Amino acid sequence: MCACGGDDSGDIDFTTEWLDVKDREVVMGANERTKTIAVEANCSWTAQLSGAWEGLTVNPSTGLVTLNTPVNTAPTRRSATLTIRSQSGKVTRSVTIHQDAAEVTLEVSSLTTFSGDGGTQQFTIQTNSTWKVEGFTSWCQAEGATSGSGNGTVTVRVEANPNETGRSVNLIVTAGGTKTAPVGVTQSAATTLRASGDVVKNVDAQSGSAEFNVVGTAQWTASITQMTGNWARITQPAGEVTGNGMVSVAYEANTTQQQREVVITINWARSSVAPIQFQLTQEAATLPVPSVPVASAIDRTSATLTASYSSDFPVTRYGFCYTTLRDKAPDLTDTVVSFTGNSSTGNMTATLSGLASGRRYYVRAFAESSVGIAYSDIMNFTTIGDTPNEGDNVPPTNI
Repeated sequence: MCACGGDDSGDIDFTTEWLDVKDREVVMGANERTKTIAVEANCSWTAQLSGAWEGLTVNPSTGLVTLNTPVNTAPTRRSATLTIRSQSGKVTRSVTIHQDAAEVTLEVSSLTTFSGDGGTQQFTIQTNSTWKVEGFTSWCQAEGATSGSGNGTVTVRVEANPNETGRSVNLIVTAGGTKTAPVGVTQSAATTLRASGDVVKNVDAQSGSAEFNVVGTAQWTASITQMTGNWARITQPAGEVTGNGMVSVAYEANTTQQQREVVITINWARSSVAPIQFQLTQEAATLPVPSVPVASAIDRTSATLTASYSSDFPVTRYGFCYTTLRDKAPDLTDTVVSFTGNSSTGNMTATLSGLASGRRYYVRAFAESSVGIAYSDIMNFTTIGDTPNEGDNVPPTNI
């Protein structure tokens, strides 16, 4: 104890005022909240705290100064200065106060397993210090900050897994340069999807359905693109499918004479992989095929005709058309014998009557379906009877 006035420089000024402080440097623990400092003096005095924190209780009657300090949650030591000053201000004493740093704390949350398609997740960091995250790879990257101070959030982006096995990596979080914690990043094997069987199917002009198979583990949906018209639709599946599945396409009859096609697209989450596509091609419709007529039982005024027909679609009208004009193919504008029906194959027979004797007739069979009308090749027959040619009419011989 120094029982003399003056300041901390050591100069002695023997006055009636004096004061002293036993401890000129005080160290407190990080969690220590109070500290008492004794002051000896023969005069009135004041105390003032300045520095990293403030808060004290002064009781001159007892000669005590009580520091009221909050817990130090920071991982760094902090300091303050306590100044004791006599009433006249001629005598001062200083006390340096240190509070130890808090222990570095670190807690991190975990991530769930990423699917083979990849994606993003976040994990949180709780610490009282600065921090950084290391260990990223080509397929596991950060979106945003990888360092900070105090509590924070880190976003992890994982690419689609091209491998048939899972993969993993440990990210390392370091706080205050001393504490570390791992954050495991795991990813399932590649999400796969592929076509199984034919990707192109050709069907005839009749109505029907076709199936295409998809195998894999991905989630997918099917859509259809029609080049012409609106003649096909997906009947299965109705919505999203996970893993193996079948696409069923129902299509209408093609009554046109043009081939047509649709494309079925399988869409799934792997944006880096081209979607799967199937193609369905439907043949053009064909006209009925009537055979060349055969004439029989020919006499002077009648003849019997027979023929047959086949068709992709039911024949609704069929028969024969004929004319005596040599240079014109007979058609429905000429004399017609017709029948109605609803069959894809059949035979036809007709007896022509009221024909002229000794005349040549040109005949074609015809058949009509929803596709159109078709004619056979031309045949001809001649009824029985004398038909003089030009120049054959010789005058009678005189007797």
